[in-house]
Amino acid sequence: MSNITPEELKDVNELRSKVSTVVGEVGQITLQKNLLQEDINVLENKLAESIVRFKELLGEEEKLVKRLSEKYGIGSIDFETGEFTPEK
Repeated sequence: MSNITPEELKDVNELRSKVSTVVGEVGQITLQKNLLQEDINVLENKLAESIVRFKELLGEEEKLVKRLSEKYGIGSIDFETGEFTPEK
């Protein structure tokens, strides 16, 4: 049996240390990625809910416009005063 030289042992240990550091970085990045993916999933769910609510509100707006048009005709409303101006 023979021993490697002290310089070779130093090189081996330095390389093992570098590999260990990179493996730790990969693990840390993987955890961060997973946490970010969870945040993205939460945001995607909130976005989907907001889009559904937006579509519901568009439907409500359409019904309101129809109701007001039937009552007052086609025109515009001053949202500050409530004044209706018919279209000419």
